[in-house]
Amino acid sequence: MLAAVRVTFLPPGSGPVDLELTVGVPLGSLRTGIAAVTGCPDAAHAPLAVGSRVLDDAHLAGTFPLVAGARLSLGPVRSDDDGVLAAVRAPRRLAVREGPEAGLLWPVPERLAVGREERASDALVLADPRVSQRHLELRTALGRVWVRDLGSANGSRLSPAWAGHRLTLPLPRSWTLWRTGDLVLLGETVLELRAADAPRARRGGRRLALAATALAPALGSLALVAGTGNPAMLALGLAGAPLAALAHRLAPEREEDASPEQRPGELAPVRAVDLAQRSARGVLSGEPPAPDGTLARLAPTGTLAVLGPRAREVAATLVLAAAPGRVEVRGAHERWTWTSWVEGEGPEVVVVDGAEASPDERVVVLVDPPHVPSWCTAVLEATRWSGPDGETACEVEPGGAAWAERHARLLAGARCLAALGASAVPESVTLGALGLTEVEVEERWRAADDGLRAVLGAGAAGHAVEVDLAREGPHVLVAGTTGSGKSEALRALVASLALRYPPTALAFALVDFKGGAGFGSLARLPHVVGAVTDLDAHEAARAMSGIAAELRARKAALARVGASDLRDWPPGAAEPHPGRLVVVVDEFRALAEELPELMGALERLATQGRSLGVHLVLATQRPSGVVSAELRANVALRLALRVTDPGDSSDVVEVPDAAQIPPSLPGRALLKRGPGGVETLQVALVGGSAPPVRLAGHAPEASGTDPDEQLLAAVSTAAARWAPGAPRPAAPWLPALPSRLEPSELTAGPDRLPFALADEPETQSRSVATWDPAAGHLLAIGGTASGRTTLLATLGAAALARGWAVHAIGLPDGALAREHPGTGTVCPLDDPRRLARLVTLLAQGPARTVLLVDDVESAWHALETVARGEGATRLLELLRARHVGVAMTATGPGGPWSGLVGDRVILPLADQTAEELAGVPRTLSGARRGPGRAVWLPARAEPLVCQVALPGAPPPHVEPEAPPVRLAPLPLEARRPAEVASRRRLVLGLGGDSGRPLGLDAGAGGLVVGPPGSGRSTALAHLVLSARRLALDLVTVARDGPVLVAADGAAHGFEREALLEALAQGPDAVVVDDLDALARLEPEVAEQIDELVDDGLALFASLTTTAALSAFRGAVATLRARRHGLVLGASTAGSDEVLGSPLAWHLDPPHAARPGRGVLQRGGRLAAIQVFAPPG
Repeated sequence: MLAAVRVTFLPPGSGPVDLELTVGVPLGSLRTGIAAVTGCPDAAHAPLAVGSRVLDDAHLAGTFPLVAGARLSLGPVRSDDDGVLAAVRAPRRLAVREGPEAGLLWPVPERLAVGREERASDALVLADPRVSQRHLELRTALGRVWVRDLGSANGSRLSPAWAGHRLTLPLPRSWTLWRTGDLVLLGETVLELRAADAPRARRGGRRLALAATALAPALGSLALVAGTGNPAMLALGLAGAPLAALAHRLAPEREEDASPEQRPGELAPVRAVDLAQRSARGVLSGEPPAPDGTLARLAPTGTLAVLGPRAREVAATLVLAAAPGRVEVRGAHERWTWTSWVEGEGPEVVVVDGAEASPDERVVVLVDPPHVPSWCTAVLEATRWSGPDGETACEVEPGGAAWAERHARLLAGARCLAALGASAVPESVTLGALGLTEVEVEERWRAADDGLRAVLGAGAAGHAVEVDLAREGPHVLVAGTTGSGKSEALRALVASLALRYPPTALAFALVDFKGGAGFGSLARLPHVVGAVTDLDAHEAARAMSGIAAELRARKAALARVGASDLRDWPPGAAEPHPGRLVVVVDEFRALAEELPELMGALERLATQGRSLGVHLVLATQRPSGVVSAELRANVALRLALRVTDPGDSSDVVEVPDAAQIPPSLPGRALLKRGPGGVETLQVALVGGSAPPVRLAGHAPEASGTDPDEQLLAAVSTAAARWAPGAPRPAAPWLPALPSRLEPSELTAGPDRLPFALADEPETQSRSVATWDPAAGHLLAIGGTASGRTTLLATLGAAALARGWAVHAIGLPDGALAREHPGTGTVCPLDDPRRLARLVTLLAQGPARTVLLVDDVESAWHALETVARGEGATRLLELLRARHVGVAMTATGPGGPWSGLVGDRVILPLADQTAEELAGVPRTLSGARRGPGRAVWLPARAEPLVCQVALPGAPPPHVEPEAPPVRLAPLPLEARRPAEVASRRRLVLGLGGDSGRPLGLDAGAGGLVVGPPGSGRSTALAHLVLSARRLALDLVTVARDGPVLVAADGAAHGFEREALLEALAQGPDAVVVDDLDALARLEPEVAEQIDELVDDGLALFASLTTTAALSAFRGAVATLRARRHGLVLGASTAGSDEVLGSPLAWHLDPPHAARPGRGVLQRGGRLAAIQVFAPPG
């Protein structure tokens, strides 16, 4: 299929310019390009013609006469091409057999002048220098042609055909009958009168006529003899036979028998005028002439040398008679310029003229070479041909250079028309080729009518196929399987409408249910007021809700201006015209199958859209079964591209033919307009075409810009200048929620915490999603990186800004403002003791307190490790009490807490089943893409999609009603400060809720118990250090270890005498490391210590947990009864019984066995503690 035709433009005052014009483009759309490329500004507005025929601006390139080879000019001009084409259609014609114009055909009208400089437009002008300016005159009368010489200088002669052109008679100045086949000689020119084509008579018929002519006189004479009785009449009849023979010999044959009969072995004559006649017929019929076989016979081995004074003209005539597909010239190219018009199907010919010749696989014609090479086996000289098989006569009446140019152009035109076909649909076409280019956009907008005309593509003969949605629609159905060109059809419709109508009068809403980017850059056209792709159930419902809201708004607007139809909108109405809205829905079958409940809304739109100016374009791969009766009744325009099932084709265009479209023709489609017939067309491409006008032989330069972007830029530029400030059609739905939202964009009252912006498509509005902690707890469910932590951080920031106390479990560092006066405990998930402690304290905490739990499943599992699961129970009790508002996040639905929450926020989940279990409605399923996009399920309102806000800047410092508790963590390793002793307390380590230094009263004594390796000696060492700083009179008993280091040499070993003596001095306190070992090794010393303790001595002693549990009398039993001491390794069996208090709530499960980790008890008060590191 031709994409462009090559023509010659004839600008006045300069040389001709060969152009390539894109097929199917109206001439009016080519004018600007012709003017720019040729440098002829008049071409943009002056009449353009091919020969004498002026073309209108609607004339398409590629349709006769604007076909390949045509000469395009400013205004009509005299053209020999016109004469040739008119000649083959005329009842009589003149054929120039010899002379400078050899090969020219000219029609014979009622009057015709022939000369060298005749001024009449229909005169036959000859370039023969021996022809007078006004040489001959012809006229037609009574069906015959008469001719006379006009007193020419060199005269004229008539050579009658009946004499075999052997006689030449002077042509007088009086009218003389010119019979068909007669020749008139004037100067060097020979003219032949020919009649219209007629079937060729067989020569046998002429012989039968001769016999009848000879027999008729004899029979007639016999009749005369019988009637008159005169024998002389018989002689007259017998003389009739020879007279008839003579008349037959001298009588001319009709034109179809003008050529002498070809004898065996002879070659048929080749005449330029005959070739001209064939090529002209080819242009008029659209069927190029068949190749003449003469050249192939003259060059049986592929080479032919043409010799003689007219060798070049003879060679050109033979080459053109062969109708080659291409001609390559070697040598004198300037004498063979016409060969550039020879292009098509056929043999390739090499012409060697004045250059070195060499054998070639193609046919080689040598033009008058100085010597014939040995490999050239055939020679044509004058009328004799010699070749491998001998010699024979070969008559060639060559045409001149003008004839060769004209014939080559006519051959190109015939081939062009054959390639395009009289009614063929092109295989590819662009909107630009159909006249909708990116230039003059505003001019088209100014000329826009009140319809809605879209160019879909090209139909028969490349003519543009348009549909008017306003008058023929209002809706369109497009069907086509994958790769059929369905997306291009939608793009063509959108682009053509955007190029014809301004954005103040037309808007698009683009909806893609199959999840693609088929609209490309067109989705950013200024006409597009809404575009959503890769739709899920929520986006589908949102789009349909928005369109339904737009219908309601248009109904209300029509009622306000007192109109029932958009076409009746009063011109001077105070309310601006809403414009037309085209809703393009790609793959609406997905809507029908996955969300059948929304089909009702689509059907209502189809029913009401006509009067409201809303048009539907519905596209699908398989239409069968999804086009309801309600839709079908309102969809009058139906386009079927290639489909796989004949039933699908019949369902759309009522014929099965679309299933027969080959896959090799993407974009081929069938169009049905209402009850009318079916049209075939090729869907237009939006971009990618070459410029509609370009210099021939110059490949179009790649712009490097996406054609869509070019169109977008042109339309956007025009829109920016078009009616500044004028209202544009409203979007049927609000833009998608932003993916990033600042908290400053949300507002709420003092008792509600804003966290997200919610979308309400039913009312085309937005609202703020808030949480009221006093009304119930909140649960957010989402997967990894879904925005769960961000949600809690946003809620925390909102609570702090309102003067609430905020505690957090599992939030990472930086999620809350730690220095804010309202920030309480921020506890990681790996600190279950502190988690349990926080939950316990909050049960009695003040109002206006919020607990944020990130990953409640992990927090639950951590609490289950505290007090044999009682920690988790405390959390449930806190939730049931609703004294503190709790906002939690989870990775999925379910869990003991799920029934204790009010509001839910469902962030993106990977599993649709999990979404359904979490309570997400089907229409909102899958609506979360990206962090923070969620479905908000208020306890007493309809679900909404929302976007969670970021925490933003640190909240302002607002003091809460009561300072929140801040539980400090236990360090894994505690370093003893420089000075910690005070008020006679012997400091051991850091612990308690505040994480400050803790210890035992110096006057009360106490036990330090624990399993081996638990840090008992280190704890005693720090008691010794504290006692020394208090200047206590201390007796230290230790055999080795850190206690000796702390005593700084003042300790005693297990030396009975020394110990008894020291005890007798009445010290303030005694410190014994491994009291159970001392009692075993030095019982007398142990008994003495027991007596002193009974008398009030402060004893600090360490022993194993087992030893402590087995002591029922003595000092150990006394100290146990006082419930004063330190239990290390408190998870060891029996630890609770040592001091008679349950320790489970104070254990640190992950680190319970760590040296120095324990529970400090002073009477009824217990605290977790980490003993200082051993003194160095």
